[in-house]
Amino acid sequence: MREDSYAMTHQQSRSHDMSPHHLSDEEVTELVQQYIKNQQRERAIQLPSNPWDMLAPFMRIHLRSKEHQEFHKLNQDLPERCEELLHMLSVQGILMPQPGTQPYVRTRRGDELLATDVRILTDPSGYLRAVQAIHGVDELTLEYLAEAVESHRMFLDRSAAVMLGGAAENLLLRLGQALAEPLENLKRQVPGGLADWRISRVRTAIEQTLNDANLREAVKAKLSGISQPMTADEEEALRQLESALTVLSRLYADTRNDAGHPKPISPDRKLLYAYLQAFPGYARVVSTLIRLLQRVP
Repeated sequence: MREDSYAMTHQQSRSHDMSPHHLSDEEVTELVQQYIKNQQRERAIQLPSNPWDMLAPFMRIHLRSKEHQEFHKLNQDLPERCEELLHMLSVQGILMPQPGTQPYVRTRRGDELLATDVRILTDPSGYLRAVQAIHGVDELTLEYLAEAVESHRMFLDRSAAVMLGGAAENLLLRLGQALAEPLENLKRQVPGGLADWRISRVRTAIEQTLNDANLREAVKAKLSGISQPMTADEEEALRQLESALTVLSRLYADTRNDAGHPKPISPDRKLLYAYLQAFPGYARVVSTLIRLLQRVP
């Protein structure tokens, strides 16, 4: 087992010296997966009889010797948690139980997932927490996104594409709904497309409305008039509007036609992963614009 792998992994997210604490589920997952990844030459996983052996490099790197006993005391449930995690990895098809002294072997699917430093695949809860931290992202979008990530991890990529399309659709609908009230407050006509059941018309109405230079100036003037000028983040979100609408609309259109009916799909796994990577950025753009519109008196 290589200590440099642990060091590289954990120095990205934690300081070199950390105080003893109860390991989170994400930390246990990362440590066990790193242990498995380090055994690259042998498909059979050489699991230690004592789960603490998996944490030895981590403890040497991040804890002082006098802190080891306290760390052990805080993590007495480690053996049970490791066993639960290994069972979960076998359910997910990353490991396969086998008879004999070595209870698990890596599967081909496991090789593919563990060969990459893919946070979305190896730490889905961390990815989802990062999206949840975006102010204004609603629960329904998160639920769709969580199912998309889990489906992708399980190689159910059609399901993942449909769920990601649902998350994108929900963001577009929320942005369309958020536009109506400020337009009324500014004495402007509300485009019928904002309330249309066809997502393509909602997208067109949003784009035409928010790209109207006169409307943007009116919004700026309103906010300045109440001493709450448009922020740099809001101005940047307006600049990124077109690219966000294009990608989010594409995610929906890839799985359903304009009438909302399912389409035959065969998603490219690499492209789907790229969309998952990019989604938080577009969610941030839409959420920022919704907050901007909600501030218009």
